[in-house]
Amino acid sequence: MSKIINNFYNVEIPEDKKILVLCDIDDTVLKYDKTLNDFLPFIEKFSVYKAYIERPMAYALYKEYKDNAIPMHTDIDGFNDMIRKINKNNNGSKLEFLTARSKKFDMNTKKQLADIGIYRSEDYTYHYTYDNFKNKASYIENNIDVLDYDVVIFIDDREDELSLCREYFPEIITYQFKI
Repeated sequence: MSKIINNFYNVEIPEDKKILVLCDIDDTVLKYDKTLNDFLPFIEKFSVYKAYIERPMAYALYKEYKDNAIPMHTDIDGFNDMIRKINKNNNGSKLEFLTARSKKFDMNTKKQLADIGIYRSEDYTYHYTYDNFKNKASYIENNIDVLDYDVVIFIDDREDELSLCREYFPEIITYQFKI
């Protein structure tokens, strides 16, 4: 089970270890005024084929909303403190973003992060899993060498992604971020 957190101060960053922190973006680092659930009641009124149309339509509307909405940071002070602790190790420890977004939104992703106070996008690596149609655990297995690190931490808002990651990599420390 993942440790449930609502701020980044609660992420335990060990000292004197080479650490990789994999951090989701949506509903973990940034949030919006509305969630996917805000779009479901609207769709339910018009959907005859709920199982086939309801959620995909809601996802499409929510995606369009997110593409045009101004995001907010979930915890800028805690995030900056976590980055400071990672960098303090001064041994190759780093944070990388692992998101279910598409790589074609790379520029928009970096702009949204800058909008919420995460500047210097070149300091971070971005992993986009949407285009590969893979879950995050499978993506990590095929694209990130976790054996290069003493400690790997994965922060996400979705317990299903974290749980699957623990199945693939029992040694990874997982945190579920709840807004």
